[in-house]
Formats: sequence, C-alpha cells, structure tokens
Amino acid sequence: MALAASFAIASSAFYLQRTGTFAPRRVAHLDSEETPPGGLAENEVASEVKEPPEDFTTWTPYTYDRSFWEPTSMMNLEDHLSLESRIFKVDSPCGVPRYDTSVVGNSMISCFSSATFTELPTHYWLFFGIYDGHNGSVVSSYLSKNLRHSIMGTLSDLYSKHATLSDAHVDLGSGPENTDYWSGLGVGRPYPPAEEFDTALKQAFLNVDNEIVEEAAEHALEAAKRYHSKEPPQENLLSYQGAADLVSRAHSGSSAVVAVYESDTRQLRMANVGDSRAVLGRRAVDEKGQEVYEVHVLTSDMAVPSGFETDPLRRPREITKPVHSFGDGPWKWSEETWQQLKDAYPFIVYNEPPFAKSTAEPAITTTETRPGDFLVIGNQGLWASLTNEEVVGLIGLWLKKYGRTVFGAQRPDDGDGVDVYDSETSSVVRTLAARIPIASTHALFRKDIFVKQDLPVKHSENKDDTFMFRLWGTPKKFVLTDRNAALHLVRNALGGADKDLLEALVKMNVPRSRQYRNDVSVEIIFFS
Repeated sequence: MALAASFAIASSAFYLQRTGTFAPRRVAHLDSEETPPGGLAENEVASEVKEPPEDFTTWTPYTYDRSFWEPTSMMNLEDHLSLESRIFKVDSPCGVPRYDTSVVGNSMISCFSSATFTELPTHYWLFFGIYDGHNGSVVSSYLSKNLRHSIMGTLSDLYSKHATLSDAHVDLGSGPENTDYWSGLGVGRPYPPAEEFDTALKQAFLNVDNEIVEEAAEHALEAAKRYHSKEPPQENLLSYQGAADLVSRAHSGSSAVVAVYESDTRQLRMANVGDSRAVLGRRAVDEKGQEVYEVHVLTSDMAVPSGFETDPLRRPREITKPVHSFGDGPWKWSEETWQQLKDAYPFIVYNEPPFAKSTAEPAITTTETRPGDFLVIGNQGLWASLTNEEVVGLIGLWLKKYGRTVFGAQRPDDGDGVDVYDSETSSVVRTLAARIPIASTHALFRKDIFVKQDLPVKHSENKDDTFMFRLWGTPKKFVLTDRNAALHLVRNALGGADKDLLEALVKMNVPRSRQYRNDVSVEIIFFS
C-alpha cells in the first residue's frame, strides 16, 4: 500500500446544496419538527456520497429559490431565519460533539459554509470554513466545494513525506492482519514541523486561487486565439462564448476563513484571507469566582477589493499595500495578461487595472483547544454588528441555558459545579453552588431582554467599533430564544430584541436591503 494512500482523502461527507455545507457521515441533524429544505430529519444519519473536485472552468454556482424572498411570500419571520440554519450532532470520537450553522442573506446569497470530517488511521482531520463572496457568488460557492480537496491533498503529501516505514512493510496488504500497522508494524503517526504544515496550508490556498485566476485566463486566451483564427468549434474545447463567461466569473471574488483541527493533538489552525473573523471562547473564573468566558481572537481582518469604479484602493497611485481575497482577477493578472484579455474581451475586462494588488495567501494562527472551548466563525456581516466580547458573551449566555444539549450531563447547570480554567492560577478549578448562586442564575433567565453587562464574558476596554446598530438608530439589546447557537448570534446581529427592526431587515428585498444589511453567516464549533 502506498504511503500516500494511507492519508488519502477518506472523507465520509455529503453535501447540502442549499447551504453549501458539508456534514460528516456520522452526523445527526437535530433540528426539530419538519425537515428544512436540503436538511435531514431528526436523528437521521447522512449517507456517504463521493464528491470529486470540480474544475472552475465548468463550475456552476449554487442558486437559491427566489420565491422565498419575493414580497408575496407567505413565510413568516421565523421561517426566514431558520431556512438556512442547521444543528449537527457528531457521533465520531473527533473532539467536536456538535456544530451549528446559520446564514441569513439577500435574495441571491453569496456566503457559503462548509464542514468536513476526515478519518485517518490514528486521528481525525476536521475542516470548517466560511466563504463570503463579492461581485457575485461564483468564487465563494466554488471554494465551499473545492478548497477542502486542495487542503487535504497538500496535507496528505506532507504527512506521507514524514511517514516512517521499514523496508519489510513497504507492500502492506489491506487484510485484517494489517489493520494495526500504524501502531504495531513500524509506522508512526507523522508529526510534520509546524512551519511545513503552515506552508502546505498556504500552498493549498494559492493552488485554488491560481486555478480561478491564472488558469481561467490561460483557457480564455486560448479560446480567443482559436476564435479569431476562425478554427471550427470543437465539442471538447472551450468556446469563445464560454471563455467570455469564464473571464467574467474570474472577476468575482471571495474572502475565506478556514479552521483545520487535528483531534489527537487538539491543534486548531485558522487560515484567513479577507475580512471574515474567528474567535475562541474559553471558560474561566473572574475575580468574584463566577464563571465567565475569555475571548481569544484567532484572525486579523484584512482588506478585500471593493467596487471597482469607487474603490479607494485605486487612489492615490502610491497605495500599494496588498488586499486579500480569492478570485478578483483584475487585481492579480500581470499587465501583459490583463492587456491580452482586454484586447480579446473588451466588453468584459476593465479599461484600467487597479493600482493595488490582491493575494490569496492566508494568515495562519495556531491554538491548542481545551474541553469546553467553542469557536465562532463569522463573515463581515456578523462583526459589523457585534463585538468580539458580545459574540463570545452571547454564546456563553446560550450555554448557560442549552449547555446540556452540547456536552450532555457532564455539563451541570444552576450552580451544581463545573470545571473551569482559572487564568490567574493557571489551573483548573471547580465552581461551586456558592460561587454561582442558583438564585442569580434563575433570575438571569427570568429576563426577556439582555444587555452587554448581562453577558458572562471578560469585558475589555476596547472601543465598540461596530456600526450597524448606530446605522439602524437602535440600542443593542439581546434575546435568548434559539436552540441553534449560530441562529442565536444571527438574530442578535440583526436587531436582537427589536423584533420590528429584525423583521424589516430580514424581509427587505434587494436592492434596498443592501443599504441596511449584509449577508450574515455564522458557524459555531464546540470542543469536548
């Protein structure tokens, strides 16, 4: 058996076409009552479907049924909010018992999420991501389906490179006698250096972006050459019309934030390109001995290309700092390639290239997770409304009410006691009923509306730089009504306790809706 095959992409995943979400084979969909479009019934187990990588030149982006968003739609507010919201319970021993997803967007949603679980002989690889498109949804939908293949391919090559195998076991068979060869027959679990892991991850991102931008340009120029030389069309070759569409799609772009988790080492890597963000919430105790959550920001925001004609990055000329995104061909093509494309497709390519340049090379951070941690990945629409502390605090509040649905009976409620990490003493302590009074907990949940001071989070002195609530002219007030933790954040990011505002924002149609809100997409991963 070849070493590379040992780390082949053994992902047992299926695809929910409406949400762009990958879910593992041993995952139960927990949303109650009726099965949403594209979802699974409660306790139903997904079946395995093979999903080979697709080519950007033939990629067809996912579409959404516009009837759900027409003014004549009979859908109520809760139907709108839950349409693209999912809860997944994970049965595999991979360190993630559950993850929730939710997206609320305009009639043509351009933000997609993905989740992939890959079982290896010694541990699991877990991949989560959010892809927020701009100038169309072509690139973001393509990334949601294909970026994971590139990542798993480069990591497979890296692990095979560092695998050790004695000469006596080069040609191992696939019979039962060889099932334990990783631990007992001379092969150890590879541990590639962190620097090489990060390099492989970066290369995976750049490979996909090269396919979207450079290979698309090459195919388009070849098609234009055949067209202008009056070669007869051939069925297996890209037509001039198809090439024109390909060039147009290469103008689309997307940010991407991807989490890569290894279950045995508990190492969590975040790779970020663009303006999406990821934060980690971690249980701790404050100076009063009460349970709160620490905020760990795992990504840094990066500028992405905006509207071409009004983009301030094009002015003045001396601005040369790169922006970060997938796609966005005009920001990446060389001057020679841009001129050739402009000559071949003058009705598509801009008359003037931008001054700034874009790159898809990600910024990578590494964190070791602990039991009870949770990861929140959100697109720019979430962070325009809520601060890092508010996001972590809202999930901390949600866990006080729904924690048992995530961690089971080992997560006690109402002051029975729970193990938390004390950052001051660098030790794990157990909170007692006296430290988290039952009366105060019950009093908290007798409230219908919460404010920032109610959130169980370590507040910082950072200024609130969010702007959406100021745009809407309403104070931030929060509610706790959703079993889905991701939907809980989306609801509070779109007005929270102001139900009239929430309903107006959710039901507003394009183009007017784009003046008042963006797509809001959230993925929450709980670690055990």
